[in-house]
Amino acid sequence: MISEPGTAEAERPSLTRRALCYAAIVSAVPYLVLKVLWVTGSRVGITDPQFGDDGSLLVLNVLTLAMDAAAIALVLAFTYPWGQRVPAWLVLLPVFVGCGLLGPIVVGIPVAVVATALVDAPPPQAALPLAGWVYPLVYGGFMLLGIFLVAAFWFYARSRWPQVFTARTPKLSGTEWSLTAVGSPLALTAAVLLLVDAFQPSEVQSSAAAVAVVRTLFALAAVVGVVGFYPYGGRRFAPPMLAGWFGASSLVAWGAWGVLTVLGGATVVARADTMEVVGALAQLLGGALLALVLIRAQRRVTAREPEGAHRPASPGRAPIG
Repeated sequence: MISEPGTAEAERPSLTRRALCYAAIVSAVPYLVLKVLWVTGSRVGITDPQFGDDGSLLVLNVLTLAMDAAAIALVLAFTYPWGQRVPAWLVLLPVFVGCGLLGPIVVGIPVAVVATALVDAPPPQAALPLAGWVYPLVYGGFMLLGIFLVAAFWFYARSRWPQVFTARTPKLSGTEWSLTAVGSPLALTAAVLLLVDAFQPSEVQSSAAAVAVVRTLFALAAVVGVVGFYPYGGRRFAPPMLAGWFGASSLVAWGAWGVLTVLGGATVVARADTMEVVGALAQLLGGALLALVLIRAQRRVTAREPEGAHRPASPGRAPIG
């Protein structure tokens, strides 16, 4: 169960929280506008007149447009009082996907830029027929949105679920260890396949290799985070939970994206070989199993009062499913 706080602090968002909210919105708007233009038939930023004529790309554009709009709704919920009353799952599910998609971008793009500079390699060739300004606009916006979204969620979570930041690691059940035993090898398989795909001799690019290494580290973080719950009560719950959260969310989000684009036959995918399909499925399934362990552990922790708290039960703090 996940409990609802009734703190007065939630009624008075600080200047910092409001600044994070509107910074996130500003960073999301350029991508939102670009997607609206593409969905409504504009060819702005597209250099190939034949590109994007199939229905699969339209579906992906509508999906990513909705996801960007959802990110804006999320940061508003993280900042203003009405967000404290939103059902927990309606907050946690989209922010889980958002952290998973944006986390590797926030970390990976600076690493890729540094890697490209260190090896004195030419900039990677664009995979899609888009104007040169599209990539920095899109990925620069993603980086900023990821940073501001996570920061806003941090303040929101500390206000709504303070137990997560004070509790000790919970004892995992036999079922949860079984899920970990199945999900961890899948996550590790996905990590290996990411590296193998990026370091194929005929295709090695410093930027792609750097991003693959970052995504591999996220996959490893999912396993380390869940295993880090052992021993019971041995450490604070927040560090392994955060590692598992970002790692599992990256696996689920990018695995789902890979399945949608590869098996959906979208034109954004140049080719779909067996290793890519297996890798996407391993990410999705492994991440989902480890995420289920995290959910069960979080429910157990948030059902308890924060350490040192001795408040009587009230309707405002009733657990919700």
